Amino acid sequence: MVGGLESSHAVVNQGRRSDCSPLTRRARPQDCCFTPAEPPRRPDPAIYSQLEILQRGLAIPLSWNSPDISTNPQPRVLLPGGVDVIVRNLSTVASAANVRVDVLLHRFGIGFPRDLIGGQLLSIDPGAQTSFTAPFPQQVLAGEQRIGVEVRITHPTDADTGNNVGFQAIDWLATSSVGKSFTVDFPVRNPSPAAQDIHIQAGPIDAGLTVTPPPSGPTFGPFEERGLTAGIDVAPGTTGIQATATFMAFDPNGELLGGVAFVITVDT
Repeated sequence: MVGGLESSHAVVNQGRRSDCSPLTRRARPQDCCFTPAEPPRRPDPAIYSQLEILQRGLAIPLSWNSPDISTNPQPRVLLPGGVDVIVRNLSTVASAANVRVDVLLHRFGIGFPRDLIGGQLLSIDPGAQTSFTAPFPQQVLAGEQRIGVEVRITHPTDADTGNNVGFQAIDWLATSSVGKSFTVDFPVRNPSPAAQDIHIQAGPIDAGLTVTPPPSGPTFGPFEERGLTAGIDVAPGTTGIQATATFMAFDPNGELLGGVAFVITVDT
């Protein structure tokens, strides 16, 4: 009897969990990190960007006559009804939906404040481009016909934000009006509340042109504005071309303050 009870008790104990045995935790799906086989596909809305060309040293011609921004399209013609803007999606695999594009104006020259005149929400297919027109305010159409434009692109999943800002600031000239040796004027403003040196760089300069840049110095005072003058000469025998002279300004740290371009139609 005793032996039988002991045997039965042993069987019962074998079927019970010991109080000191470790708990086994069943894995839950949320405990694991999902790693996609391929990275997410992201759009790349972009515009011709002078900043990108300078910062990344791209082998792309640099000019403030942007191929993606159009205002006054030929010498001394009055401004049209608005500024035409082209935006591209450089991604070939992802659509760019609800791309925010803002258009801002400023005085022709370097270092001037911007005023927002309009914006657009765009959707662009992979590898495609689209365009729109931002109307000029009436006071712009009635004012100085040389202007500066800045375009800014914003998208929450942009694959590359380095190509999201583009500029245009141009003045058109024709040698039939100004000759082949002339000067150009453009204002430069120190955008800083502190005095600083501003370096003016002439270039790029198209073949057939020789440029005498404005003299450097003295130091610009806080928010000081100056009118600068540069000389441009067209090489003898040059005719039937269109050439561009670009000027840029940099602060003491080498940060770009802006630029202007003079497009010369050599028609004499």
